[in-house]
Amino acid sequence: MWFPFGKSQKSPADIVKSLKESLAVLEKQDISDKKAEKVTKNASKKLVALKEILYGTQEKEPQTAVVAQLAPELYNNESRNIQFNAFHVFKVFMANPNKTQPILDILLVNQNKLIEFLSKFQNDRMEDERFNDKAFLVEQIRDLKRPAQQEA
Repeated sequence: MWFPFGKSQKSPADIVKSLKESLAVLEKQDISDKKAEKVTKNASKKLVALKEILYGTQEKEPQTAVVAQLAPELYNNESRNIQFNAFHVFKVFMANPNKTQPILDILLVNQNKLIEFLSKFQNDRMEDERFNDKAFLVEQIRDLKRPAQQEA
């Protein structure tokens, strides 16, 4: 299967897994400067790959179907910071008024699960002003409808 991720052709899950491994190594206090530099370089490459998936490049559009594959990988991460940043990625994703039909289908199939998940997601962070739009996002998901239903 071909993946549009450059020469290495890694799947979104592989990119996230490699990034998690790099970050875990960097969190250790007892690594050498040389190893830290190598791991930082690897993490940087993975972040660039994720950025290209999310935002596209001059030659390619953002890959919304792949973003849908990345979301569970990021939300299921044990790092609260990665989960928090994944929330912001999902927010941008939901704000796109021109969702493709396959993306809309995925969101509709998982609509109740998304609402339930976000209703419980990091509730202890509610005083963080960067998290204020969580209720709005839940409302957007709740209001999703199939195009045929919107016209009726």
